[in-house]
Order: sequence, then structure tokens, then C-alpha cells
Amino acid sequence: VILDADSVMSGECLTGLVRLMEANPNAGIIQSAPKASGMDTLYARVQQFATRVYGPLFTAGLHFWQLGESHYWGHNAIIRVKPFIEHCALAP
Repeated sequence: VILDADSVMSGECLTGLVRLMEANPNAGIIQSAPKASGMDTLYARVQQFATRVYGPLFTAGLHFWQLGESHYWGHNAIIRVKPFIEHCALAP
């Protein structure tokens, strides 16, 4: 599971990612949608609010347009490493 240094995820969410990966052997990556929290400035608080309000709709739209495929945001994800080693010229 890949996390940013400032990411916070519950144990329940982490084990949920593992369960989803185990239940979907063809999945190469499963990631959570990021949500801002603990912001201090006015701009950051507005961004945090917008993320909470529009985030689920944005994520649903990505799911619809990507047709079961995905891209990697770089954090908050569980990755099946073997396909990346086999198909992306990564070192074993």
C-alpha cells in the first residue's frame, strides 16, 4: 500500500483495499479518492469543502469514463507489483 507522508487512512480502509485486491485478481491497482482535511487558510478550507461536496461525483465520473480502467494518482493505493514488473520494465 502506497501512502503520502501526509496521508491518513484508517486500518479499516487499508484492510478494505487488501480485501478488494484479493477479491479481484485481475486488478492491478485499487486506490482511494483523496479528501483534504485539517486545512487552516480560508482558501484551503474552501477547497476542503469542495472536495467533500464534489469528490464523490468526480470519482463516479472518472469511473464511468475510464470504463473499469484507471490511472495512478501516486498515493493512497494498493498495487499488484507483478504486472508492473512484467509489463513496465521495472527491476525485479
